Amino acid sequence: RGSVMIVLPELNKDVHKLEEICAGFDLQPRGSSGEHSAAVGGKWDISNKQRIGFTEVQLVQKMIDGVKKLIALEEELAGAGATGGAKDCGTFALPEIDAAFDPWLKGQLMASPADIKDTDEFKYITFTELPPFVEAHKSLMRKSMTQELFDSLKDVKSSKGYTLSNGMQAGVLRPHLGVGFTCGDEECFELFKDVINPIVQGWHQFDPSTQTHESDLDFDKLVFTEEDAVLFGKYVKSTRIRAARNISGFSLPAGSSKED
Repeated sequence: RGSVMIVLPELNKDVHKLEEICAGFDLQPRGSSGEHSAAVGGKWDISNKQRIGFTEVQLVQKMIDGVKKLIALEEELAGAGATGGAKDCGTFALPEIDAAFDPWLKGQLMASPADIKDTDEFKYITFTELPPFVEAHKSLMRKSMTQELFDSLKDVKSSKGYTLSNGMQAGVLRPHLGVGFTCGDEECFELFKDVINPIVQGWHQFDPSTQTHESDLDFDKLVFTEEDAVLFGKYVKSTRIRAARNISGFSLPAGSSKED
C-alpha cells in the first residue's frame, strides 16, 4: 500500500466530493489518525484501495494520478475563495427544507453575486434555474411558476434593481407560505404581472387583468344593529381597522436598500 499525508482544507469542507474523487482512482481517504478518524486540520491519509491484481507500479501510479487530481481541485476551490467566488453569508442561514433540495439551495446561494440590498442578516439569491420544488412548497407562486415563465422573466429587473429571483425568494425559502412572491417596488406589478396576477386571483378571487378594484368609505352603509353592538361588547375586547399606503418612488419593504 502506498499512501500520502496531504492537507486539503477546501475539500475537507465537502468530504463527499473528496470520497467521490478518490473512488474514481480506486483510492481510499482516511483521517489523520487512520480509518474512521477525523481529518484534523484538513490532513488526510490517501492510499490505494486495491492490493492484488495490479503491479506495484500500477498501484502507485493510480495514487499519483488521483492525488494530482485532488490537488488540482483543491487549488481551484482555494482560488475561487480568494477571488471572491464564494458569497460572504454573514449571519444569514438557510432553513432546512428537504434533504434533496437543501444542497441545491446552498449551491445557488454560494454562487449568487452580491446584491446592493444584501445585509449581514439577509442575502438575496439569484436563481440560475427553476427551483426543483418539493412537496413542502405550497405557495401559489410555486403552482403558477412554469419553466417557460421563469425563462422569460429571469433576467428582467426593475429600475431599482428588483428581480424575479428577489420576488421568488420568500416562497422558495419558506415553503409553507401561501403567496410566495414579494414585490420590491411599483414597477414589479407590471414587469412580473404574469406571475403576480394568477397569485392575486388565487388568493383574493380577483383578476387584476379584467377587474377594477372599487373603494367605498361610506360607513353608513354598514349593517350593525344595537343588538350587534351588545353582542360585540360581550365578547370583543378590541378592534382595529388597518390601512397601509406606499409612497410612490420608494421601494417596498422587500426591495428596500439603506438608501431607501
